[in-house]
Amino acid sequence: MLGKQNTDILGDLGSIFGGAKQNDIAKSGTDTLRDLLGGNAVSGLTSAVGKFAGVGEAPVQSLIGMLAPVALGTLAKQQKESGLDAAGLTNLLMGQRENIQAAMPSGFSDLLKGTGLLDGLAAPKVSTPTPQIMPTPQAQPSGGLGMWPKVAAAALLGVLAWYYFGNQRQATVSLPAAPQITLAGQNIGSQLGSVAEGLRGTLVSLKDEASAKAALPRLQEMSQQLSGIRDNAAKLPPDTRKTLAGYAAQLLPLLRPLIDKALATSGVGPVAKPVLDQILNRIEAMAKT
Repeated sequence: MLGKQNTDILGDLGSIFGGAKQNDIAKSGTDTLRDLLGGNAVSGLTSAVGKFAGVGEAPVQSLIGMLAPVALGTLAKQQKESGLDAAGLTNLLMGQRENIQAAMPSGFSDLLKGTGLLDGLAAPKVSTPTPQIMPTPQAQPSGGLGMWPKVAAAALLGVLAWYYFGNQRQATVSLPAAPQITLAGQNIGSQLGSVAEGLRGTLVSLKDEASAKAALPRLQEMSQQLSGIRDNAAKLPPDTRKTLAGYAAQLLPLLRPLIDKALATSGVGPVAKPVLDQILNRIEAMAKT
């Protein structure tokens, strides 16, 4: 399905919202979602948004249909640029759980209870990799869709909340694609990229002391993840370690201004500065490796 999407969709939003083909795009998007998630899931999402916004289901269904190619096109672009297989794309999406949850306005998730659309946001258990070099794992065939409908639903909900409710704003800076560096079946490069993407989204959400306190556990988790990535990087061959260091060096000038801006916001610095300094120091250490 991702292979059929327009990966330049974000540069052509005028053709979707208010364009001559708006109705056709909305219908096609709705049909795509029904094929991917099932009719009941789409109906549940439509009903929840309609109740929350206080509008009828017809315009909401049209909106969701128009957002579907935006969500899928964005995922398709990320998958293509990063060379991700199905497992890699799933890991990328699951790494955005906190950002997706943060994008939902208060009370909206309550309306989705019982629909199954939030099940994909449950945190998985992560095991520590053993130190050995292995080829990049390929997606294994499966007899069913498994977690994909729920993961895709979570991604759509994040995009929906961002565009429709305006509760979450993405940073304008574009981070470079992560290199494919595999250790014990896990892509260390993608892990660093996921942390960087998560950090970018979290930094944008820091508006005051309350939001900083709410984001603190997530920031501490990122710092711990960076510590693990740094330890695993030490086990890589020199050339591969150099590639990872180069990627970390690319991230620094992009993330530093976002961190500085967040720390300059009233109430954020006293709460978040220690862990943000720690995060920045660990990325800097990897860049110098």
